[in-house]
Amino acid sequence: MEARRGKKFTGEEKMFLLELVDLQKSILLCRKSDQVSNKQKTDAWKKIEHDFNSRFPDNPRKATSLKLLYDNLKRKTRQTVAETNRSLYVKHLKTVAKKDKREINKTGGGSYKPQLTDAEGRVLAMLGDSVKPLENPYDSAADYFSKYCYTGVSP
Repeated sequence: MEARRGKKFTGEEKMFLLELVDLQKSILLCRKSDQVSNKQKTDAWKKIEHDFNSRFPDNPRKATSLKLLYDNLKRKTRQTVAETNRSLYVKHLKTVAKKDKREINKTGGGSYKPQLTDAEGRVLAMLGDSVKPLENPYDSAADYFSKYCYTGVSP
């Protein structure tokens, strides 16, 4: 018998999951991985599973699928922030090189600017500094990223 794919998570379910994770973030975002910490994390995910299924009893979810959703939201948030940082840096390089902005938009097009969703914004707030690029004083872009790195707040 094949495992059936569950229903997609709704926006309301995602936001509620993030509320539950936010309540347990001191345990779940702890970088320790010893036996005691892992047990605490497992228990926290079981509590999240219970609370989540209490709120949405029509479509019960397992802790593993909730954790997978949260990990996917974190990954997507980091990708969006990295894309934004990259596009901001490219824009900065173009400005430094004194390229005329009209040349870029001559065809009436423009460039794609990824926007954070509400869920990604909440994840970004929880992750804090872990999405910022590492500082490297020997990198030619270090000065730019220390001043203009995207962290969810406009520069």
